[in-house]
Amino acid sequence: MTHSGAATQAGTALPRMAVAFELLVTVLLLWWLLDALPPQWWAVSEAIDGLPWRFVLARLLELFTLLVLLRWVARLGLGAADIGLHWCGARRSLAVALVWTLPLMACLYLLATHAALSASVPLGLDWSRLDWTYATYALVVPLQELMARGMLQSALERLLPWPGPIARWGAVVLAALLFALWHWSFGVPLALVSLFSGLLWGGLFALHRNLLGVSVSHFLLGNWAGVLGLWTLWS
Repeated sequence: MTHSGAATQAGTALPRMAVAFELLVTVLLLWWLLDALPPQWWAVSEAIDGLPWRFVLARLLELFTLLVLLRWVARLGLGAADIGLHWCGARRSLAVALVWTLPLMACLYLLATHAALSASVPLGLDWSRLDWTYATYALVVPLQELMARGMLQSALERLLPWPGPIARWGAVVLAALLFALWHWSFGVPLALVSLFSGLLWGGLFALHRNLLGVSVSHFLLGNWAGVLGLWTLWS
């Protein structure tokens, strides 16, 4: 390798390391904010007409994360197709996602039914649990998938200094771990659920590079868990 070639490679590595460092610091900061805020910050709703401040603050943090990720995507030169924003292969990604999602919904139903026999919280199918937050999930889920899979996972895949397939699946694991960290403040059970679901959705995204299937899967499984009362059990 010539001197100029080595210098170019070193110059390329430095921005990659800088972006990776920014990524790590921001993710850890968001984790700290969610996990370290004192209980009274999350309990403001008790003083203001039941306004769900925990829900609102979590959404605001997600919007902040989106802005940071947009900067990383631009710096890494990732296009719309790279982050899953296209229709090519959308039908196949949706079909494969449903093949995984529908059996998992059946498993969640069996889990809730069995756990209801000994759980200290009410579990089981109850449509009365539906409220306005379930409708907002239709907006929240695509945003979360765009950030966690489309942007974060794709950025990690570009940043990892490994051969193609290893970087792809390494990014799946790392993005799933970070996705679990973002849910840590809601309790260890939900963080573990987020880890395993993140591996599922990350794997589906890695195969199809399309956000439609993973977003529909996330929406169905998340709302189904809520209707079954499992969110209360996990958090």
